[in-house]
Amino acid sequence: MSENKTVFRPVIWRHDDCIITIGRYIINNCLYVYWRFAMQEMPECTVFHKKNVEKVLHEMSDDLTLARMAEIFQCFADPTRLKIINALLLSDLCVCDLTKIMNMTQPAVSHHLKHLRQIHLVKASRSGKSILYSLDDYHVQLLFDVCRSHLNETIDKTDEE
Repeated sequence: MSENKTVFRPVIWRHDDCIITIGRYIINNCLYVYWRFAMQEMPECTVFHKKNVEKVLHEMSDDLTLARMAEIFQCFADPTRLKIINALLLSDLCVCDLTKIMNMTQPAVSHHLKHLRQIHLVKASRSGKSILYSLDDYHVQLLFDVCRSHLNETIDKTDEE
């Protein structure tokens, strides 16, 4: 009997001198979750720019906010979800429209939409018998546009070299 195994990228949190790793994988449709806890040796270091360090520590986002931001960027790191976002930038679409555009099955598209809805990148609204999907707000378009602009900028720099 062959084993069907899917491994997902682990999430790593660093806090003070601790490292926590949480991972998950699926074998034959069974989800397994693991975690590791490790202490990290902190090297002794002299702070050269004390005011800068104090300013950053005071103004830096908290760990929960950064973890939520990482979830958003993980969606943008998935080419399929990014393609769905790109399609929804151009028009509000139902699942059937997206299955045609994405050349995917309806359950696969629905799975991606569910994840995008959970982190508030996409919203759903009823239109008659259909449910139309659209971007949750203009920030999603802004993130997409900034990323595309940065990519074009780096391509231009590469062409110059």
